[in-house]
Amino acid sequence: MRKKIGVAVFLVTGLSTLIFSGMLGDLISQASAQSIAKVQKKAAKSQVMDASRTVKAVPGTPDGVLLMQAHALFGKLPATMPGSEKDTPAMIALGKKLYFEKAISINKTQACNSCHPIGNNGAGTDHLKTGKGALGKSSDRNDPSTMNAGFQIAQFWDGRTATLEEQAQGPPLNPIEMGMPDGKSIAVRLKGIIPYPVEFKKAFPGEKDPVTFDNFAKAVAAFERTLITRGRFDRFMDGDKQALTAQEIEGMRSFINVGCVKCHSGPNLGGMTFQKIGVFHEYTKELGRFEFTKLESDKYVFKVPMLRNVTLTAPYFHNGEVGNLAEAVDLMGYLQLNNQLKDEEINNILRFMTTLADAERTTAPPKEEKASSDAWVTPLITDIPQGVYFSPKVYQCFTPKVYHF
Repeated sequence: MRKKIGVAVFLVTGLSTLIFSGMLGDLISQASAQSIAKVQKKAAKSQVMDASRTVKAVPGTPDGVLLMQAHALFGKLPATMPGSEKDTPAMIALGKKLYFEKAISINKTQACNSCHPIGNNGAGTDHLKTGKGALGKSSDRNDPSTMNAGFQIAQFWDGRTATLEEQAQGPPLNPIEMGMPDGKSIAVRLKGIIPYPVEFKKAFPGEKDPVTFDNFAKAVAAFERTLITRGRFDRFMDGDKQALTAQEIEGMRSFINVGCVKCHSGPNLGGMTFQKIGVFHEYTKELGRFEFTKLESDKYVFKVPMLRNVTLTAPYFHNGEVGNLAEAVDLMGYLQLNNQLKDEEINNILRFMTTLADAERTTAPPKEEKASSDAWVTPLITDIPQGVYFSPKVYQCFTPKVYHF
């Protein structure tokens, strides 16, 4: 009899244990279902957030229309510059070295980088009103940036050279700038500097005498074709709505609507046309491009400057007379558009211009965190305090017991 009762109790207890286990399994299944639902909900929310982050160049929304206009008026900056398909790694490496070489100036004090600094996050300009030569003389032109220069229609403010190679040969032979007598003198100097003869041979294989002034220019141009900058503006052009703030987007609208794009169009927002400075109101007596072409229509005409990195390349205009970007924007509205821009329009346009700055030159590098000298060691199980929920006693409630009467 005791056996039967004991067995019965055991069965009941065991059954209750099974029932409890089943309930626990149901609870776990419910928890899993809830967890999956949460993950799905989070994924759906993430998709909504991703959708809100992007903008498409389609009609129907203000930002979509703006992006359509931007694609039509500016276009996307190409991945490479024209002519780069012929450049080799050896040419580029040599060109970079020559860009910083001071032996190409009469007194060995100036390099390309002296007037167009690119080290320490420089944007290719020296921030002087006008360029200063090796012998201390100042030119009558502001030094333009070498960043993205190969995308332009021509080089120099008057557009007197068509290529980067031609441009690279100008300053070394200019008596006000580097002051060298001729290209042969530059080649002789470079031949006497180790390891240039070897590096020229690598860059221009097969040539009997590769250290020439022409090859100097080709190498420098090859390096300058790598100086391509991209900023938040480019992310917006790719459809990233959050790349720009609301005010910066409004600034782009103002830039387009007030007429800045009449001159500052294309991927570099300039550098593709020649325009008279002072269309509606006289600004300068300098003849500009006329001195090169001798065409009456080119009087007071200059190449339209690029606006990429414009916030990093003060002062402004061909003569460097304007040191403040807000003043430059205000003055351009008056001279070129006959428009007295409102303060709000100027502020918005300035905000938009900050998006044209190179991301690498305007983004602080991540902070380096020093690694702790005390390496983390996995603790032993005996070192972990035992709490009530980890006590073996808790599991006794699941142990079936047989009672004897």
